[in-house]
Order: sequence, then structure tokens, then C-alpha cells
Amino acid sequence: MTTLINLINTGYSFYSHNWQLLYFGTFIFFCILRLIYKPSRFYVLLMLGFLTLLFEFEYSKHLIPHVRENVTELILVDPARRSFNMADLFFSQLFPIFAKTFGWFLIFFSVFFLHKEPKTQSQETH
Repeated sequence: MTTLINLINTGYSFYSHNWQLLYFGTFIFFCILRLIYKPSRFYVLLMLGFLTLLFEFEYSKHLIPHVRENVTELILVDPARRSFNMADLFFSQLFPIFAKTFGWFLIFFSVFFLHKEPKTQSQETH
């Protein structure tokens, strides 16, 4: 019984830590399957939007501390310089916002402008 509770706790911890990864990854998988079955611009942009959101999630969660350390501390030596603050602002604040906005833009664009309603039998005859 203890093993089952530990497995449930592990599964819940994984889900609560990576829920965006699971959802975006599932949508990307279905877009890839649909692109293999019948390619279209709609699914390409939808997949690129979800890939961008997935990258932003992983970037914000895991890469920002490493990027901040590598770029701002190793390349830009003096933290009092303006270039240090600008690089830190770009890599830790502006880039994640831009990536998230761009990903949602691709999804909304593909849904609202590229998605075609299937034609019904009455529309085809007229």
C-alpha cells in the first residue's frame, strides 16, 4: 500500500510540476499526427505555436538562471554597467514575454484565420 501511495504522490508531483509540458506536448503530438495524415498550414502554425509555448515554459522554468549566469556573469564582467542590466532584462524578462505572446499569436492566427469549416452537403450543391 505504501508503494501505491508513493507512486500516486510521484505522479501528482510530476503533473503539478510539468502540467504545461504534458498539455503542450500532447497538442504537438496530435498536430504531428494530423500533419502526417493530411498536411495543412493550419496544423503547421498550430504546432509551431505549441512548440513556442513549450520552449517558453522550459526556458522560464529551467534556463533563465543558467542563461543569466552564462551571459551576464561570464561575458559581461561588470554588473554595474548598463549592458549587464540590458542583457539581464532581455534574457530574463522580455524574451519570455515575447515567446509566450508569439506562441499564442500563432495559435490564435491559425484558429481564427486559417481554420476552414467543413462544407456540408447543402453548401456544396449551391
